[in-house]
Amino acid sequence: MKNFSDLLAIDPVIEISMRLTPIVDNGIPTAIVTHNNLTVFESALSEPVTLHFTHLHILDPLKISVELKNKKYNADVETAIIVDSLMIDNFELVPNYTHLFEYINDHNNTCPTNYLGFNGVWTLNTLTPFYLWKHKVLGNGWILE
Repeated sequence: MKNFSDLLAIDPVIEISMRLTPIVDNGIPTAIVTHNNLTVFESALSEPVTLHFTHLHILDPLKISVELKNKKYNADVETAIIVDSLMIDNFELVPNYTHLFEYINDHNNTCPTNYLGFNGVWTLNTLTPFYLWKHKVLGNGWILE
């Protein structure tokens, strides 16, 4: 006999994919990608990379961040990281929702962006489970709890 949980058609794990592209004219940037305080990538980023991870339960809040570290500034050549894509369960957040990310950096530039050109951390923190957050962001009305 099957239990109720065996009959559910809902996948309790959220899939996340992210594509990062480096700009390496003034050196290779160091990137650190974390979600919910779990480091999923930490390395020098010399070429584009696509990350896939599924460590998020459907009822957990989501906190995902990309950190640019050890950048040496130069007025003539650039080092940066571009977040080309952040997809959470087939919902694309870049570029339409970049205004919901917080970019704390050493130049105090707070403009919404997916171009990380300063040493700092680019973060999305939903504070609620992802699908509740998405429902609110899309303006889909009330949810009764």
